[in-house]
Amino acid sequence: MPEQIILFDGYCSTCTRWGRIIESRDRGNKFRLVAQDSEDGEAFLQICPEKIRNFDSIFLFKNGKWFYKSGALIRIATGLPLPFPILSFCWFIPLPIRDFVYDIHAKYR
Repeated sequence: MPEQIILFDGYCSTCTRWGRIIESRDRGNKFRLVAQDSEDGEAFLQICPEKIRNFDSIFLFKNGKWFYKSGALIRIATGLPLPFPILSFCWFIPLPIRDFVYDIHAKYR
């Protein structure tokens, strides 16, 4: 059973492509991918903290905690095999800068 739930935008072709990449490389079946617009996705979003629920973001639910935007992406990358954990260097970039870059990408995807 996956221990981490990834909620992604099922209408976004970029998000769907990344979802397929995650699934194909998730050797330990750590992740369960759920489209936000699916029945399961909507149920998960109902338990998501209200202050982040309406963000245009990928979400990660792990160990009872919610992560979003760049924080979710980095945590997902560290759970995958090489070369993805290399992205953990992004922790050294201040959060406002990481999320600013994420928001720009999300706006133009």
